Amino acid sequence: MLREVRAERNTARRVLARLSRAVTGSDQGISGAYAIDATTLRAQVTAASFVEALMRGEDLAPALVDYAHDLVDLPAYPHRYKLPALLRSLEGFEALKPAVHAALVVHGHYLGHDSFAREHLALCGDDAAALIPVEYARIRIADDHTAAADVLDRIVRSASPTPDQWLDILAVIAAVGDRDTLSRAVDTAAGRVGWDEDGRRALARFADYAGARQIAPAADVVIAVMGYGRPDLRSSSSDLDDYIQTLAALSHVLRRSDARLVGDASLVETATELRARIRSDLMIHGDDTSVGLVEFSRDDSHLDDIPPGTWALAFGRHLDVDALGRPGLPYHPNLLPIFVSFHCERRDLLSEEAIHYLRRYAPIGCRDWYTVDLLTYLDVPAFFSGCVTSTLDAYFEGSPPNNDLPEGFVDARPPEGSDELTHVQDDLRNRSLGDNLRTALATLDAYRTEYGSLTTGRLHCHLAATAMAVPTTFVPALPYDVGFEGLTGPSADLEAMRTRIRDVILEPVLAAVLSGTREDDVYALWRSITEPFVAADVAARASAYELPRTSLDDHDAVIAIRREAWTRQTPQDDDRVIDVCVGLDRNYLTQLYTVLDTCLAGTERPIRLHALVRGFETADYERFASAFPEVDVTFLPCAVVDFGDVPTRAERITESTMDRLLLPDLLDDVDKVLYLDLDLLPFGDIGELYDTELGDAPLAARENDKMNAMGGVVSYLEVARDQLSDSEDAWRMLNLVHRRLGAGDYGFNAGVLVMDLARMRQDDFLRRCAGFIEHFGLNGQYALNVYASGSFLPLSPRWNFWAHRDASEQPPAIVHWIGPFKPWDDVQVGHQLDWRAAVATMLERRGEPDPQ
Repeated sequence: MLREVRAERNTARRVLARLSRAVTGSDQGISGAYAIDATTLRAQVTAASFVEALMRGEDLAPALVDYAHDLVDLPAYPHRYKLPALLRSLEGFEALKPAVHAALVVHGHYLGHDSFAREHLALCGDDAAALIPVEYARIRIADDHTAAADVLDRIVRSASPTPDQWLDILAVIAAVGDRDTLSRAVDTAAGRVGWDEDGRRALARFADYAGARQIAPAADVVIAVMGYGRPDLRSSSSDLDDYIQTLAALSHVLRRSDARLVGDASLVETATELRARIRSDLMIHGDDTSVGLVEFSRDDSHLDDIPPGTWALAFGRHLDVDALGRPGLPYHPNLLPIFVSFHCERRDLLSEEAIHYLRRYAPIGCRDWYTVDLLTYLDVPAFFSGCVTSTLDAYFEGSPPNNDLPEGFVDARPPEGSDELTHVQDDLRNRSLGDNLRTALATLDAYRTEYGSLTTGRLHCHLAATAMAVPTTFVPALPYDVGFEGLTGPSADLEAMRTRIRDVILEPVLAAVLSGTREDDVYALWRSITEPFVAADVAARASAYELPRTSLDDHDAVIAIRREAWTRQTPQDDDRVIDVCVGLDRNYLTQLYTVLDTCLAGTERPIRLHALVRGFETADYERFASAFPEVDVTFLPCAVVDFGDVPTRAERITESTMDRLLLPDLLDDVDKVLYLDLDLLPFGDIGELYDTELGDAPLAARENDKMNAMGGVVSYLEVARDQLSDSEDAWRMLNLVHRRLGAGDYGFNAGVLVMDLARMRQDDFLRRCAGFIEHFGLNGQYALNVYASGSFLPLSPRWNFWAHRDASEQPPAIVHWIGPFKPWDDVQVGHQLDWRAAVATMLERRGEPDPQ
């Protein structure tokens, strides 16, 4: 026993000794490795917590997994990738292997690297359920929706989840609708850990869902009312804005006096109270019809008990996902949706199934112009309907507010001495839909009767107050948020929007629904009303914004670069030569020598090198020529070109990576080139890659695996929000991406490219893209994606193998260290020994000292 204790302590000491070096890449220890900012401080506290856990003698395996969870919560990109660096330094500890794989599952799962997470889950083996019960449940049940019972049994046998982990596990089981297993899991969780009051409420919600059934009302027509409750109480909406929108949408049904309400007693009681508030001039009278009201969850409708043929107004933001990462669309198959005031800003939340679903029920009425552009980009007929919240005036009549009353501040910083009101209310999660609709109306009544004006940072408070004729100042954190176009600013005509939604779009369609018109005929009527709006909006948005012009004089730049070019020619067989291009400054000399030496060793064909350089001197050119006598080389000094300030450019993206945008014009006698970053290492014959037949594609590259990777369609959304949302440029850029530039969903990584320069010259690549990236502050990878992300030829991942996360299913032909950590850093990364060996071989083969 003593020997085991000593062994554990020795392992802990060695882990501690490696921690600051492996994680921070510094011998100064955790506290001295970085200049302190808020995120770095969090990273250091996280690392210190891990160290303290080891010093207390805690079990290494769960401490390592806890550290992995803490790291993935950090917002800054580099800090999240410290975990693989640490884990690689621990690979030699046999006893820690299951924990290492479990921690890598956490890393891959939360960063969206699904194949990486699954690979390490398999390597973790039987220890996975004990070490990472939540991730184990999510991945297994996502792969097999019938596996919930087996997953629960394994977790019960081997793990001791905390209350929060139990709630996460219950959410996963609930997401697949396995109510029997959920009921058993609730009973098990209730008896195995202690629960505080909030936890008991969350557990009770799961229990209610496991046994709940909504009874279909006997009625001529059934209409579903959008709610925001979910089996997981923690993810149910606490945002009053949601209920304000439902309140507005429901007014279009309640204004019909012929609709006799039946169904759920609580919902019918609330709806009856609301009907009494509808303005008399808006009431519509007709033949008596029984209307059954049921509730459906915007985000989890597939779990609801919805009777066949149930109609629903579909509106509002659709941005939330369930415990398996799945968005709420498509809705329950028994729902018949009428889409008006729909908002979804993330392309990656619209699956192919969801896109087909939207096409089925198109045209889609969109809350804002961004959503119109996004859906049009996806070939979904869409038009700008505006926001249904603007129709809340239906509940309010009489005199305007008293201007002598104080000003109210709703989610906006008030002056000293004033209170700030908020629409974020946690108790909304615990109440019924009917009660929350009452709360929404009471809140709006208070705004109208207790305040002379409002200042708010919330869109739906602003729209609701405007509908009630309460003077309002809108002060959002992001003035040009992508979801605001068409709803704010001088061009927003809220009165016209209100009239069109109420009288032109919804009144005739709901009249048809409530009269019992057949489903096909209702949708035919919907199309006849809305298709003219689609046609008009397509024309308007296609020319809404002009492409920015560039200030770069590429002709003069090319002449200036060629004037300073340094060339050493060697006899080459032009039929076999590989034209290779790189871009670098003097900081990457070692990398240039190493990559080129490895390329030459892997092919029998001659290489002609075109190097776009900055900061080089004549001595650098001459030394390179001496070291590589067999290479035909041209150095092209690009310092004469100024790409301006590029605020979205990551630190690792230098001006040298921007210089490649000049390639088609600089190399006007070269038709095809292989571009290589210098943070990579070839293992295969690059001649095979160079010979890639491009067909009609202008270039070949590896496709990104996520839509928010740089150049993917979602990444433009993030740039607009993070960098441009203080001006109309946010709206302008996204309109151009979706309407004019033919961007693709995922885009590509630009570190390895086979480029058809002749085609790019024909397409006037530089002038077509330079103004866009210059005006919006983007970098070279964005420029290439703007040009070709919708038309490039995808390369096999083996030609651009990402060392920090790709699974090794086949030997890589090129290893690429994308991300913040490189193989020459003092941080352990995959294939680092291969890089070091290549550097050593280069130095020995070329007879040169380290060129750095």
